[in-house]
Order: sequence, then C-alpha cells, then structure tokens
Amino acid sequence: MGKGADISAIANDALSEKISLIREISKYRDRVIERVLGIRMRRIAWEECLGSWREFSAQAKEGKTYPCTVMYIHIPLCLSKCFYCVCESKKAASAAEIREYLDALHFEIDLYREVIGDLPLKALYVGGGTPSMLSEDQIDGLFSHLFTSFTREKDFHFGFEMNPQSTTPGKLRVLKRHGVTRISFGVQSLNREVLKSINRDYQTREMVERAVVAAREAGVRGINLDVVAGLPGETGESFVETLKICADLNPGTLIVYRWLIDNTPVFQYNLAISETEKANREKLMRLGDGFLRGYKPSLSAETEIGDGVYAAGYVWEDTWENANVYEDLRQGGASVAGIGYGAESHIHGRLIYSTIREWENYLKSYMDTGAKLFVGRGISGGFEEAFHLSNNISRYFISRENFKRIFGRDLEEAYGREIACLLDGKLIRFDGRNYAIEPNLSQPDQLMLSSLFFSADELRDCLNETLKEEYKGDVKNAAHPALARSDNVALHLQRVCNARCKSCPWELDGADITDEEINSALGRLSGEKKRLDLIGGEAAINRRFLKVVREAKLRGADEVIAWTNGRVFSYMNFARKAMEAGMTGAVFSVHGSDPESHDSATSVPGSFLESSKGIENLRAAGLDDITVRAIIGAGNAHHLSGILKAFSVKGIRKFLIELVEDIDGRAVCDALHIATEGSLTIETFRRKRV
Repeated sequence: MGKGADISAIANDALSEKISLIREISKYRDRVIERVLGIRMRRIAWEECLGSWREFSAQAKEGKTYPCTVMYIHIPLCLSKCFYCVCESKKAASAAEIREYLDALHFEIDLYREVIGDLPLKALYVGGGTPSMLSEDQIDGLFSHLFTSFTREKDFHFGFEMNPQSTTPGKLRVLKRHGVTRISFGVQSLNREVLKSINRDYQTREMVERAVVAAREAGVRGINLDVVAGLPGETGESFVETLKICADLNPGTLIVYRWLIDNTPVFQYNLAISETEKANREKLMRLGDGFLRGYKPSLSAETEIGDGVYAAGYVWEDTWENANVYEDLRQGGASVAGIGYGAESHIHGRLIYSTIREWENYLKSYMDTGAKLFVGRGISGGFEEAFHLSNNISRYFISRENFKRIFGRDLEEAYGREIACLLDGKLIRFDGRNYAIEPNLSQPDQLMLSSLFFSADELRDCLNETLKEEYKGDVKNAAHPALARSDNVALHLQRVCNARCKSCPWELDGADITDEEINSALGRLSGEKKRLDLIGGEAAINRRFLKVVREAKLRGADEVIAWTNGRVFSYMNFARKAMEAGMTGAVFSVHGSDPESHDSATSVPGSFLESSKGIENLRAAGLDDITVRAIIGAGNAHHLSGILKAFSVKGIRKFLIELVEDIDGRAVCDALHIATEGSLTIETFRRKRV
C-alpha cells in the first residue's frame, strides 16, 4: 500500500489547522466530504428550489455561471427489494401506486419546465429502483412529455437502467425511439446461492443473455453490465465465472462495485459485515481485476485496484455511447435537476437538495409547492470548487483545464498552497498538464487528499457536528438497550441473575439495590418520561419486583417493561401476578434457535424451554407487547434467522437484534429474508463494551 509523506510536517501555518481538523474528523468518520455536505441541512420547499433555478437560468443565459445542465429521474419502485442495494428504493405495493408516482413525475417535469425549460439539457440519466418495471406505454408517456418540455443539446446523452427480469424488446424499442444511448443492466452475480442470499433468486444467466441480445437488436450501441464483489456466499471461483460470462457477452463496458452496506437494508437495520467478509471482498476485487485484465484487456488506463476504489470500470468499446456522460458531467460541476422521490439536485454555486425520505408524505404533498418536501443547504462558490475537486480526486486526476473552464480562474491561483503541500507530500504528481493522484495511497492519505480543499470554517463546523453525533452515539451504543433511550427511566433492579450468560456485559456483584435507589428512579418518572424499564441481572427475581411495578403505575407510568430471560414467567402464577401489578411489556433475551444453542449460552439446561413457556404464559395472561431480544455475535450468527423463525411462529412480531460484534453477511441476509416474508418489526442495537 502506497503512502505519502507526513504532510503536517511540510504544511504552512495556513494549512496546519485544516490538516488537524481533518485528522480529528477521521477518528469518527471514513469520508469527510459526506460529513461536510451533511452540515447546515434544513427542510426547504419547492418555492425556494424553483427560485434558485430561476436565478441560475438567468445567469447561465448571461454567461455569468457555468451553464451545463443535466437531469436525473429516479424510479424508486421495484418488484422486490434486493438486500445489497444502496439506492433509495422500495417494493411497489400495487399498479395504482406506480400510476400515482408517475403522476408526481409528470407534475415535477412541468415545474422544472417553467424555470429551466429553455436551457438545453446535456444529458439525462434514469435510475432506480427499477425503471424497466414501467410498461411500454408508461415509458413512452414519460419521455414524450419530457422531450416536449425541454430542449436537448446536439450531443445529448441518455442513459437508462434496466433489470434483466423486466427487460423486453418492446420497451427497448420505445427507449431507442426516444433517443436512448446507453443501457445499464444490473447483473450483480450469476451464482444461484449468492442470488438467493440477496433476494434476487429470480435471475438466471439466460435472462441476462436475452436482455443484452434484445438491446443490441433494438439498436442500442452503449451497453454496460454491473457486477458486485463480495456478496454473501461469493467465492473466488463463482465470482470469476460471473465475470467471464459477462465479458463473453461483449458489453461496451463492465463496472465492478464493492459491496458496501451504506443505505442498504443491512445498514438500515444497523447491521455490519464482518472483517473476514471485508477481507474477502478486497480479495475478490483484486482477483476479478487480474482475471479481466488477462482474459479481455480493457482499453481504459485504469488505476490499480486499491482499498479506496469504490468501483473499477473496464472499457472494451471506448465510444461516446458507452461512456456514462451523465456521471462525468455531474462530477464535473454540472447542475443537476433531480426529478422524483430520492432524487438529488445540485444548482451550481447555489443549492444542493434532495427529497425527504418519507414516501407517503411525498405522494400526499408533492403538488403543494409550499410543503417542505426537501432537505438541502445553500452552497458558496468556494464550496462548489472544493466539491468539484473532491469528486475529481475520486477519479484519480484533477484537470486544470476543466477547473479553469468551469470556475473562470486557474487552479493554482485558487488553491496554490494546497496543491504545493500535496505535491511535496507525494500524494499527487504533475504530468505536464494535469495533476494525477498517486496510486494505492493509504486510507488516511486518501481522506486528506479529498478534504483539504474545503475551508477551515466548513471543516470546523463538520467536526462540531460530528462530535455532537458521536456524543449521542455513546448513549445509543450503551451497554444495554434500555440505557440508550431518552424517553424512559431505566432501573437496574437486580445485580444477580438466575442464568450465567456468556455474553452478559455486567459484572454481577450480588449487591442489593437500596430503597433509596428505587425511589430515586421512580421519582424521575415525569411528563416526558412515562416509561420504566426494569433491567438486571434478572429484574424479575428481585423480591420487590411486583411492588415496583405497582408503584410505577401509581406514579403515572404509561409503560412498565421487564427485561428478562423469561425463566420466572414459566410459572403461570407469577406471570398473572405481574400482569395484575401493571406490567405492560416484556423483552425476552434469547441466544439460540433451539435448546442446545440457547442453553449452552446461558449455561442453564432447560432455560430455552422455560423462556418459551414464559412467552406462552404472558400471552395467555393477556400481554400483547412482547419483544424477543436476540443477542448475537460471530459464534451464534448462524442462529439469527432460526431465532426469528422459531419465535415468529409463536406469534412474536417484534424483535431486537443486539449485536455483540459484527457478523457475516450471509447470516444478515438470511435474517432479512425471514423478516421480509413475515412482516416482522426489527430494531438493532450495537452494544458498547463495558
């Protein structure tokens, strides 16, 4: 792995503060740019967005700002949700929902036409979700409306994403008639077991082959295939086989992405893949790169695969049609008019914004131009420059010519100190015309390189926001889920237990809780905190358990929740007494899907059957609010889907997955299958070690 010099030793005083800020932020976040973009975000309405577009349009016509404008249309709806997917997407509920969403797209097209309809579009990209799930008539209607509302530049580029499953010759003919230049097919993998694990087991090799042939027969010249490295269950042999099949289909380009969990269903459940799987992902990226370079050499001069490379592109037909022109322009400073739910927009030097992630609210309110349906922030010219440079660094070069064309000044005039520092630190090199990024830089060097162009003020605000979030995170990642809430009172009622769980975070010293401690906790029940969580050890074996439950209800608690291993509730008489005292909910801790695995973790033979009986008794006594808390680490991750299945058949619909450590992606995806099929509610908690 390459490494530059310690640039803090060669930086001048003006840069030393920025370098220190970046290093401090990097202790908490991998990508500073995403944190910088996230600060100062606020809710905004259509009116502000459209007003900024009017100002941009007027200045673009007068030559006072970079005029390049592209459009992105997002189709978030899918036939099913793939577990690897990083995009804003959801399973379509019905044909009526699709029609309703198309009405929203047509409405937005009309709004944008009013403010930028006379600015020629340089490129259009339609992504998802699954744009190809639209019917021929729906596709035709959408683009007939769009292209009668906007003008196009002579070399207009039109890209469209398709799922091989919903690709038909008829849809491709419609797209070709409207001028599509590039079709991108999501393949991801062609291994049956891998596809099953990511909820994509409908896909076959023959389906992909038919889709590519149909695109060629429709006259589409630009064809791209996407593959993902490191998916659960993928081996070196199966990954290379997928790449070979894809290469043999002779697409113009192929892009290999790393499997990342950001914004995927895995991420939404706060799960994470293990270090072993991350290492396998990196191994597959390098294996695939070596195979493709030898099997079918790329025409592009790709940088060697390194840890910081999100995706690797292989070009076999270096033509305009095969290029992702929209992405090149978007990263090159063009203004982006984003249409649809989940679309992101960027008005050069003025505003960045995207729709709120509230599907029902979006469909209900999209016609109300005063509704604050967006989250965004204003941006300055300096921020625009830094954003542009950071994006270009991710592509391994900084074009001096492009910077001058877009911003009207020399790169060295604007950022001479930063450039000199990076050159001296051997993070970049000058090739006579542009600045090339040194290959295989360490992650800290990559982070420094992509962040140094932002102002000290932006970085300082970013650090402040990061520290605020991290402080909250210390609470959220506490040693016990009940301690992570802000709307409750958590009472550590018992410091002994009737089990000896191997994963227990507490040192149970056996000391008895005092009446003063109990009264202090009950005294904190107030208007804002109407929930009492009783935790242990095993709270229910405390001799004052029933008394505390009754007292909490008398003091106005709306909820009294017992966190339990369930053994004492296997006695029906005690279960009834707890209900009579006023207990409103219970959280049962489970370590395995069967007696053998659970009892081994608790060191108490028969405890699984007692816990199961406890759930049965409380349900019979009338308790509806029961959650099963699955305590999961690498050693029992393979039991996670079994736990969900075993207790969902007992009528449990709420689960809390408490992670002691990261687990393998296959276990995560297996669990997501069960959760999706059973419409289970899952919350995830990452335990802080104590």
